[in-house]
Amino acid sequence: DLSLSVARGEIAALVGPSGCGKTTLLRAIAGIAPIDSGRIALDGETVAGPGIEVPPERRGVGLMFQEHALFPHLRIDENVGFGLRRLPKAEAAARVADLLDRLGIAALARRYPHQISGGEQQRAALARALAPRPRLLLMDEPFSALDRRLREGVREETLAVLRDLGIAALIVTHDPQEALAEGDRVALMAAGRIVQVGTGPDLYDRPGCAFAAEFFCPCNKVPGVCRGGWLETPLGRFRSPAIAEGGAATAYLRPHALRLVGESEHGLAGRVVAESFLGETRQIRVAAEALAEPLRIRAAAGEAAPPGALVRVAAPPEAAFVF
Repeated sequence: DLSLSVARGEIAALVGPSGCGKTTLLRAIAGIAPIDSGRIALDGETVAGPGIEVPPERRGVGLMFQEHALFPHLRIDENVGFGLRRLPKAEAAARVADLLDRLGIAALARRYPHQISGGEQQRAALARALAPRPRLLLMDEPFSALDRRLREGVREETLAVLRDLGIAALIVTHDPQEALAEGDRVALMAAGRIVQVGTGPDLYDRPGCAFAAEFFCPCNKVPGVCRGGWLETPLGRFRSPAIAEGGAATAYLRPHALRLVGESEHGLAGRVVAESFLGETRQIRVAAEALAEPLRIRAAAGEAAPPGALVRVAAPPEAAFVF
């Protein structure tokens, strides 16, 4: 039970935890999985609805899974041109050559899948999906099989090609950071529903619910009571205009919103129970008597606070999401 639209030429990211229905939605759009009710339309044409079920091959939709599924017995150029058999040979060959060149794998045209790397296979699979010039490209976790450094480079190249060709795309991922980096818009999904849709900054900076706030970054949860439009908590006061007077609520604070302050400043007293070096930053965990769980603080690498140290923690009034 959800509604979602993708504009012509737009790259939309569909993100959510495993099992929430992302792949099922892609399969329904592609025509692989029938729908029980509702309507799916492409360019205003209903392709699935009451009494209508346009077969997958007539929808003009490309589908690319995380398993590249290249035909092992065909060369790369033959894989890419597999869906172009109805075109004149010269036109098909030109289209294949153009895509291989755009994706930087023209030199691999006559190799077989087992002779190229995982990143090169991903580019070949993308070229094959784009060759028929679909109205919409559906991509299901397309970069998850690649290592982190390679994944970022291939993702940037893929998005550049999609934008250059003006092809609308719906990209499924379970990685919050990947969704924020990929999509012109991001749709957050949970338990078969769309929870929130907007730009990456919209969802990250203005989450509409506790689930959205925590999905994009684990939060510290500090309980409090609303008085006069403020949530009063052991950590401080945070703006909460939507909470009724005297109502209980929780302040959700991301680790980088908290800071260690001096003894003369206002803050919650606590003791450092753990510290982790993360390269550019450190993660510091501070336990306080007033809180059930230690606070997680993301600090600059030079801000050392060894376990056992007594510290004070503070956060600005606008730092919390209150739900």
